[in-house]
Amino acid sequence: MGKGPARRNSRALKRAAVAAAALIALSAVATGCARDAPRAERSRPAPVAAGRGPAVAADPRPCARQRTDAPGFFRLMTAGRTDGWLAADLPASVDLRDGRVLWLFGDTWIGARNPDGGIASGATFWHNSALVQTGACTDLGNAGGTGWLTIAGSDDFWWPSGGYVPGGDRGQVVDVFVTRMRRTGPGVFDFVPVGADVVELRRADLTFIGVRALPYQDRLWASSVVADGRWLYLFGHGYAPGPSTYLARVRTDNVHGRWQFWDGRRFGRDPASAKPVLTYGPFNNPSMVRLRDGRWVAIAKEREFDGAAVVGWTARRPQGPWRATGPLVAAPTSGRPGEFTYLAVPHAAVRLPRARLLVSWNVNTRDASLDGLSDPVVAGYGPRFEVITVPRDRRPR
Repeated sequence: MGKGPARRNSRALKRAAVAAAALIALSAVATGCARDAPRAERSRPAPVAAGRGPAVAADPRPCARQRTDAPGFFRLMTAGRTDGWLAADLPASVDLRDGRVLWLFGDTWIGARNPDGGIASGATFWHNSALVQTGACTDLGNAGGTGWLTIAGSDDFWWPSGGYVPGGDRGQVVDVFVTRMRRTGPGVFDFVPVGADVVELRRADLTFIGVRALPYQDRLWASSVVADGRWLYLFGHGYAPGPSTYLARVRTDNVHGRWQFWDGRRFGRDPASAKPVLTYGPFNNPSMVRLRDGRWVAIAKEREFDGAAVVGWTARRPQGPWRATGPLVAAPTSGRPGEFTYLAVPHAAVRLPRARLLVSWNVNTRDASLDGLSDPVVAGYGPRFEVITVPRDRRPR
């Protein structure tokens, strides 16, 4: 009788020890798998929810607590302003990780409108601008002066492409990635890209801190950027228009650290070994995001200047394989002669219900002039917004 319970206790202890050993082994395997898996799968930044976050809570304006989950709000944000911001293209959106969204724009007209809707004499032309969204409040960055981000002592200018907050919720700075452009003639479309830089801003008030060239200039890296866990993924393409998009990554805490490049099989240190992750001719300029459900999404304008739709791709990893979704939303012009649509961008920084995604594209005209814009051009130039649902990938894993 005395040995029975002892034996049973001994067997129970052995089973517990075996189970504990198995758990330790499984934990070691899981840890090893996690090291091999993308860091993003372990820790991803929470997307902005309109009306939440410390910056929103601290803003006393009623508009900071108004909802912004409809395309109409973003159309009004860029088409109905009264602070001198008239029209611009791009835009890219950056989650400031405090409840605000930083909207980055390219070529921008600042000034006043004539009664007929055209730009009044004396308006100025900036090559970039920014709006800061706090709930439904949107404020113009650097309202005054000769521009938002300018290059001292140079005629070159910057077009922003994206950004992120190193350090996440506790980050003190914002890194804004910009393409350095140079004019080649008097025409509005006479320009070429000559490099890529990163501008550092203080997150609290977006004051300029400094700028550094990206450590690799072989391609226009950071045409699209996604901070995901401990990795910052930088997509890039060649200096000349082409069909291929490449991928690099670096730790989010130091964009000037040790970069790695996708070579078709793995990430390595040699930039010359980089292989395209997505190819779509004849001209490809996609912008990437990662959705809350874990999927990666690439958005582009079909045939960029010639097509009439926004197209997309989905993937389970940033390096792909990327699978085409087909057309996601129509992107037509208004029908005026010389108009075209271009540069489609997804905005995962704006959180929408029911797993929807805000996307934008732009309308411009071949008749644009740096000397001013007529009413028909003003009516057309600038971004358009729409909300889409990204189709599920039905193919097996």
